[in-house]
Amino acid sequence: MTTSVSDTPAAATETAATEPSLLRRSLWVLPTAAAGVLTVLIMGVLPADRTIDNLGEWVFRISPVVFAVVAAALFPSRPGRNLVLLALIVLGYMGVMDTFVIMRILTFAGAADQDAAFPRLYQMTLLLDAFVIIAITFAYRMGGAKTGSVLRVGLAGILILISGLNDLTFYYVYSWPDGRPARLDWASHIRVFIGGGSPTPTIAIIFCAVHLLIAGALIVGPWVLRRRRGAQATADSHSAAASASSAASVGSAAPSGSASSSVTGAG
Repeated sequence: MTTSVSDTPAAATETAATEPSLLRRSLWVLPTAAAGVLTVLIMGVLPADRTIDNLGEWVFRISPVVFAVVAAALFPSRPGRNLVLLALIVLGYMGVMDTFVIMRILTFAGAADQDAAFPRLYQMTLLLDAFVIIAITFAYRMGGAKTGSVLRVGLAGILILISGLNDLTFYYVYSWPDGRPARLDWASHIRVFIGGGSPTPTIAIIFCAVHLLIAGALIVGPWVLRRRRGAQATADSHSAAASASSAASVGSAAPSGSASSSVTGAG
């Protein structure tokens, strides 16, 4: 009777050692639960509010996205299951998110007081923005990205989300009936960070640029460092090869010199 290598105790021990523990495979559950509870609380329990009054409220409202990104980064990736999960994301969007967005739009369109109804529609657009970031982050993880890389991509997405980029594009693209306002009164999250009144376009542009630069550094920075380390390693390798070649040349020249000296002495 033959026994395969994979059936030996040593192979079984090695396989068990390489597989992540149950605790490590389950770490994603905690941030997922936190993100889910906070999302239900913000979207379904608390009244819709498009204005952020202080830093604590901002942290509270952005925390579901942060927890969801962490959950995506910790989620175990399995080649046979990844495509199914990505398909479920698309189904979830078309079957749930899209329906709720349309319902909010119709409710807003039929409201007698649209100013009072707008916060609920605005709330749904923020959820949609967060969903895009989380879906991209999760897809990146399912593609085989490491936890650290996924966290960088997710954090970069969050920085773009809070940068005010969409506020600026709305400010400059929208056809204002009474002319473009002097300040971005609706960008309350910027006011929380800079203090004072509503931000001017210049302040909003600086605020956005800082966030985009940090997001870009998170994405490009590690790649630049890897290229620099690779270039340095290549240079060191070439230098070592040149030193070895020089040493070999000197070593090969020494016996011939000794031989010639011996012949001279014999003469």
